[in-house]
Amino acid sequence: MYSNNHSINDIRISSYLNYFWIGFSIYSLAFTFPVETQLSYYIFQALQLSSIVIFVPAAYQVINWKIDSVYLKTIIIGLLLWNVTILARGFSFNYEFIKRMLIYADDGLFLYLIPIIALFPPQIKYLRKVSVLIIIFGTFFILYSLLRLDVLLDAVTGSRNATGTIDQLVQCLAIPSGFILISYLYHPKKIRIMAVIILLIALYFTVVRARRGFTIILSSMILVSYLFHMVYNREKLFRLFLTVTMLIILVSVVALAYRVEKYSFFGHLTSRIDEDTRKGVEQAFYDDMSTTDWIIGKGINGTYYCPNIDEGYRVTVYRNTIETGYLQIILRGGIISLFLFLLAAVPAIFKGFFASRNMLCKAAGAWILLFLGYSYPMTIGWFILSTLLIWISIGLCNSKKILKMTDEEIFKELA
Repeated sequence: MYSNNHSINDIRISSYLNYFWIGFSIYSLAFTFPVETQLSYYIFQALQLSSIVIFVPAAYQVINWKIDSVYLKTIIIGLLLWNVTILARGFSFNYEFIKRMLIYADDGLFLYLIPIIALFPPQIKYLRKVSVLIIIFGTFFILYSLLRLDVLLDAVTGSRNATGTIDQLVQCLAIPSGFILISYLYHPKKIRIMAVIILLIALYFTVVRARRGFTIILSSMILVSYLFHMVYNREKLFRLFLTVTMLIILVSVVALAYRVEKYSFFGHLTSRIDEDTRKGVEQAFYDDMSTTDWIIGKGINGTYYCPNIDEGYRVTVYRNTIETGYLQIILRGGIISLFLFLLAAVPAIFKGFFASRNMLCKAAGAWILLFLGYSYPMTIGWFILSTLLIWISIGLCNSKKILKMTDEEIFKELA
């Protein structure tokens, strides 16, 4: 009887997880679709609103408050309660505000609910759904890039349209493929190859558009996955081959980067290596923040005085975003928000690296650690797959059962 009930419950959870990921996929792909007309803009916004009806109830159904770690559950509850105060400070029933809360993955309501993901059932067999979704997102990244290829390869290297397009596509759709490479041991060869292709295409466009932060992010993901290959692949000849290949690629890229002419492939990127585009904005942020602002933040509508920044469609006086990720967290929720996130993330990193018997938890710990580093070159709090993977990783690294599993046991679960 117990086994039968257990099986029914697993089927129910698996079904709701399917609904959640389907709804989330529709929401994300509609948000990132490169619209060109006002009509298509409205159509994809309607798709986003429809998807909310799918993934919100499904998420509610799979939340598991009986997780192993009382510590993590306490931190998540504290973070969610604090996020309520952020939303309360500045919340409005104005149409434009409600619209922003519901359809903006980079600045809406759902990014404050992301920690709930760590309360999803931490069962290995459900991770296969995530790996499939990562490749689907990567495939759409390639398709969307082809749709905007003329813009992405625009000779005007400072084009805001091209810059904004590649930033959004890479951050929302391509970066999650790095998780496949870092946890490569558990994925079929075809999926690994597809992940490599996605990341290399993304790296190409970030170099063309001279997006230094994203170039560093993608390169570091490839490097970390290489290190995992070196550690876990016991064939000495293969390890030697990987090392030689990486060195050849590195030397070739560096040599080419400094030999090309100023306006060729690497020209714009190398010309911007020493350019400091953040110092003025960050200084304006520091000047505007009071002690209270630093501690509790300015709420959901928080802004800082930063005049004369050309954002393409306007010249700013006050800004509600700052491109430095950890400062964006502080702008809205203060150091309290950042501290609560670190209380969840840092112990998970240590557990993943030092208290686990499998590569999966170590890969999860590496993913969290990487994104702590990425909180400078990009905002890590968007309601997107790479951010969900942070909290999935936190959940994995806090599961006593998964920490104790061997790689062989994980293979059996995924079979």
